[in-house]
Amino acid sequence: MESILEILATKGDDDASTAVLFVETGREATSLSRGAFVAGVRRHAAAAIAAGIRPGDLVVITHDSPLALAHAFWGL
Repeated sequence: MESILEILATKGDDDASTAVLFVETGREATSLSRGAFVAGVRRHAAAAIAAGIRPGDLVVITHDSPLALAHAFWGL
């Protein structure tokens, strides 16, 4: 079974297509392209690896930005 990140990174050739739509109460919805979402997730994954986080480690994610939280979640 493929993860959402694997599907977004490997399916099709349209990196500009919408991958994620963020909807926050009282704010305009924000869309994120597949290319931008995958790039953000990969940046967070690389930062976690550089910090010494490895598969099986317990990680708690908190952030005041829903977008950064999503990148961190899918990057771990």
